[in-house]
Amino acid sequence: MATQTTDAIFLQIPPLYADLVARMGEAGVRLRLLTERERTRVISRNEQRWPMLANGRWKRLVLRYGLRAVGLYARGYRNFLNVQVTHHDVVLPQLPPAFHGFRILHLSDLHIDLDPALGPVVHEIIARQDYDLVVITGDLRASVIGGTDETVTALLPLVRAAKAPTYAVLGNHDFLAMVPPLEHAGVRFLLNETVPLTRDGQTIYLSGVDDAALYATDDVPRAAAMLPPAAVAILLSHTPDLYLTAVAHGYDLMLAGHTHAGQICLPGGRIMQKNAYAPDFMLSGAWRYGSLHGYTTAGVGATGVPLRFGCLPEAVIHTLRRETFGSSKNRT
Repeated sequence: MATQTTDAIFLQIPPLYADLVARMGEAGVRLRLLTERERTRVISRNEQRWPMLANGRWKRLVLRYGLRAVGLYARGYRNFLNVQVTHHDVVLPQLPPAFHGFRILHLSDLHIDLDPALGPVVHEIIARQDYDLVVITGDLRASVIGGTDETVTALLPLVRAAKAPTYAVLGNHDFLAMVPPLEHAGVRFLLNETVPLTRDGQTIYLSGVDDAALYATDDVPRAAAMLPPAAVAILLSHTPDLYLTAVAHGYDLMLAGHTHAGQICLPGGRIMQKNAYAPDFMLSGAWRYGSLHGYTTAGVGATGVPLRFGCLPEAVIHTLRRETFGSSKNRT
């Protein structure tokens, strides 16, 4: 009976999401809302039953106090705030000439409400760098349950600082309730959708899909159906796991995040714990699979604890080119 009651509640999708139903489809919106509700219920129940064990809390406590005990916490926190700006060239011979030199500022995994000191760091990057487009590949918030007002409030100064159109997709930490207020502020979320980008009369296409890591509401075929034949197309995905689907649907470039490049890594940047199914070479930085160029960013923020070891956070500026020009990657 309880299950029937819960399901009945979601037969009536709140009016707040009417526009999203038209864009994602009713089933997609309902699935996401039901999964958000169920995830919140399970995590809240576990926190009541096992407050020290639920949701990885014991791991965070071990890291926090263990690293303080050995004098490494401060170093990890400095690394967390040391967000690098990585410059990466993407060579696409079929790129329309008007887009040669087009710069995309790629942010991901901000988890912006984890630590208030991160916001000003990201704000400075957004305000000072030069770019033609901003994309955010998910996980804007730190928590995985609860309200989203704190996240939206922390993001608004960053949205206002952007000097170019901003597009985003949702990650496994994000709730659908974040979309309306952030879109009102100027961020355009791509929910299994495609939009044209036009410059000097020439066009490329930007697609974005919903989260595949947890919610499984991604729909690459739906987004790709909006692409003209032979168009240059970029796919935003929270996770790199969709690489096969991206290749199958003819995407030229996929931008992703989710992995944090490990966040706390062994010497040499070796990832201790994977959180994606993609091959290891796709878990951090630039990669290629067949005709698909890809980049999985280390992300701007952190999850669990505001610490980084062996893999600094980054914001990436991808420059689209018709031919090779200088170094393909450098950091500042």
